[in-house]
Amino acid sequence: MARHGSGSSSDGDLGGAVGGGLVVLAIIAIYILVRMTVYILQTFVKYRKVAAKPLWSSLYAFVLLSLLGGVLSMLFDNQGFSSLGGVGFLLLFLTCVVVQRQHANTFMVEDMSIKEAILHRKWWADETTPIAA
Repeated sequence: MARHGSGSSSDGDLGGAVGGGLVVLAIIAIYILVRMTVYILQTFVKYRKVAAKPLWSSLYAFVLLSLLGGVLSMLFDNQGFSSLGGVGFLLLFLTCVVVQRQHANTFMVEDMSIKEAILHRKWWADETTPIAA
C-alpha cells in the first residue's frame, strides 16, 4: 500500500513552488522598474535646465533603440531584438544617475571655492587648531 505525501515531494508541489517563486520575482522586477521610472522623471524635472543635453540625448537613444528593437523583432520574427528597449532604458537610467551625482552638493559649502577657503584662511587665528610647543 503506497502512502501519499510520505516525505517525498511530488511533481505538482515542485511546479507550484517554482511558479510561486516566479511570481515573487516578477513583482520585485515590476517594483524596481517603477522606482527607476520615478527616479528618471525626478531627474528630468530637477535638472531639465542644467543638464538638458545629456538627458534629452539619452531619452532619444532610448526611444530609438526601442523602435529599432520592435521593428527588427517583427522583421526577423526574433524576440531577442526586443531587448534593445531594455538596453536603452538602462542607458537612460545610468545617464540620470550620472547627472544627479555630478550636480549633487553633498559635503560642499555653497558659494565658496576650495581654493579661496584654503588660501584666505588665517591659520594662526584659528581657535580650534592646537598651538605647537
